[in-house]
Amino acid sequence: MAGQWDSFTKRLIGMRPEQYARWLMPNATLISTLDIELKAQHFFADALIKVLLCDQPALMHVELQTYEDPTMGKRMLEYNILAEHQYELPTCSFVIHLRKRRVDKAPYVRRFVDGGITHRFHFRVVKLWEVTAQSIVDLGWDGLLPLLPLTKGGKRPEMVQIMIDRLAGENGDKDLLALAEMLGGLAFTKESEKVWFKRRFAMFQDIMKDSWVYQEIVQESEERGLAKGLQAQRRVIVNIVRNRFPELEELASQHVAYMNDLDALSLLTVSVASAPDVDALRKLLNDSIKS
Repeated sequence: MAGQWDSFTKRLIGMRPEQYARWLMPNATLISTLDIELKAQHFFADALIKVLLCDQPALMHVELQTYEDPTMGKRMLEYNILAEHQYELPTCSFVIHLRKRRVDKAPYVRRFVDGGITHRFHFRVVKLWEVTAQSIVDLGWDGLLPLLPLTKGGKRPEMVQIMIDRLAGENGDKDLLALAEMLGGLAFTKESEKVWFKRRFAMFQDIMKDSWVYQEIVQESEERGLAKGLQAQRRVIVNIVRNRFPELEELASQHVAYMNDLDALSLLTVSVASAPDVDALRKLLNDSIKS
């Protein structure tokens, strides 16, 4: 699930980078967005935004965080150093915490074995639950609206309706609308709340099905389902071999680990179960590996 959230949060900022730049650093002017892969370690930031501030080019590094991470300060330091090194621009790092939980305070301090400070890194922290919903609404920026239910007062029906009306209206964005429904799941956690929230989006399902968000969810769900099916079928084969001819269990495990065709695994299951003796099964497995 973490991989899926990472994909969505990266896309959320990337869809309206100028709005996030102005929200987090009001005097900055967007120049461009940059490749989020920090190549030295193949780290991927959520967003890297090149801006103009005080007539100087600079870089904004932004992370959207959904869970408690005791290594957050260390990660932010690493991202910041890599980004500044890669793009040779002064870099300011922001972490936007989406859910209320314990948050490590800035600055992040790293000490040497004798207690002396080796690094003192300042990054900026946004606790979304402390940001008022009205302040987001007043900005009038659609890219921030999917965050609305996670803000202070953002779960109120009138705020949810404002979010939906703006994103589903004539000039709305179906991708942002789909993201709003998904991120709302972080705010509406009780069963009664979930039902109410989903009803607000029910009439827009056909619209959202064309969005990349919906399509990515479907694709990842199918991939997870296939992966679970393959894993289960591999276990069945290995269990059959273990019960019938335990001396071939390791050979069977090695073989099925490389099989990614569910139909082929199903056929092999039948063959393994009906093999008359250990020699026949060994030949069956070896022939299958060669093919």
